[in-house]
Amino acid sequence: MAKRSSTEEKEKDAIGARTKAKSTNKSDESQSHAVIREAAPSFSTVEFYARVARRAYDLFERRGREEGHDVEDWLEAERLVKDEMLQGSEAITS
Repeated sequence: MAKRSSTEEKEKDAIGARTKAKSTNKSDESQSHAVIREAAPSFSTVEFYARVARRAYDLFERRGREEGHDVEDWLEAERLVKDEMLQGSEAITS
């Protein structure tokens, strides 16, 4: 069996340390995402976009059905729905 040089051993140790650090970071990240998911009400993507669509249509009607503001209405509706979701999760954690 060939003897490894100290350079090879240092490289192996460095690779092992980076791998361990990456797995630790992923674990921490997974835990933080789990906490966020537990705090927020469970929303499916379909339900989220259904609420945004309804809110965007409400904004369209409030404007007097004036055309040409569909993207603006959609983005505003997304912001409003997200704000509602965050307020709901803050109430749960408080």
